[in-house]
Amino acid sequence: MIELPVADCAESQSVLKIAQSVLGTWHQVKDETDARIERHLFDIIRADCPGAKCFGEETTGPFELAADGPSFLVDPIDGSHNRERGLPYFAVSIAMYSRGRVLASLVFAPEWSVVFLGVSGKAYKSTPFGVQRLKVRGPAPRHNRAIALFKRQLVSGQSFPEKVRTISCSSIEVCLVAQGALDGFVDSTGYEKQCDIAAALHILHVAGGHFQYDCPVDPLTSADPQWLRPRRLLAVSQKEYLNDYGWA
Repeated sequence: MIELPVADCAESQSVLKIAQSVLGTWHQVKDETDARIERHLFDIIRADCPGAKCFGEETTGPFELAADGPSFLVDPIDGSHNRERGLPYFAVSIAMYSRGRVLASLVFAPEWSVVFLGVSGKAYKSTPFGVQRLKVRGPAPRHNRAIALFKRQLVSGQSFPEKVRTISCSSIEVCLVAQGALDGFVDSTGYEKQCDIAAALHILHVAGGHFQYDCPVDPLTSADPQWLRPRRLLAVSQKEYLNDYGWA
């Protein structure tokens, strides 16, 4: 059983209840389609938060933040291609918007038995072995950093002095930056939708990290009018790293 942290606000308590329900019922839907999993997640959310607005990657309607009450942005499976091939690098992402910003979030990696959480203004990693408070790694010279690149960049011919990793699941890679296992995640090709990365970016933010998202609005405080449009993303442990991994 995965242990979860304690929350001290209503929004975070709701997300922890949702996390418990997702963990407890995952075996029922783990082999289903993305659309079926999304409907299952919506049912869980609405059972805990009646009247909540739910939006997901399989949803075709516009994403709008509720004026009164919470809105949930869901990616049922980030890393669908990995999942289809039997690779363990995929995750469920849920971001809860309330009072004009993301207040709580979760990224669940089923094959790792790991839940990354942003609750009560803090970031956590929960596993069957306990709960770990997350904090980004401190400054390091480029040759001593570990970064993850979006998969298409591996054939671009671009050279990086860093130690390069890639697992082709952006939400997990951003959470690994929050954990301090990576120093950055770079997607300069533009493949990240708001539903893919909102939860992970919130976890990174409360862990002390920084990001640059190629979007006219802040994904943690606003709904992107083109929320299903893929965009470029930099997610880093130190603000000055944003200058090292520009869009060029």
